[in-house]
Amino acid sequence: MKTKLTLSVEKELVAFGKEHASRRGTSLSQWVEDMLRQERGKATDGSSVVDEWYGAFSDVKDPDGERLRYLRERLG
Repeated sequence: MKTKLTLSVEKELVAFGKEHASRRGTSLSQWVEDMLRQERGKATDGSSVVDEWYGAFSDVKDPDGERLRYLRERLG
């Protein structure tokens, strides 16, 4: 069930938000709702987008992860 929410936001941020949402093909309300859902997800399980996708892709040029091992050793 949806409910109305009134927010006080600086004028230029409202313009930015509307433009940002429009470029993504959504409304400002939906964009804010999506961001709140994303933050709620982070708060409940402690993960982030990086945590969720970490390891999902492999480097085709370096399938054994030699470069990653090198960087970990070098940079700590």
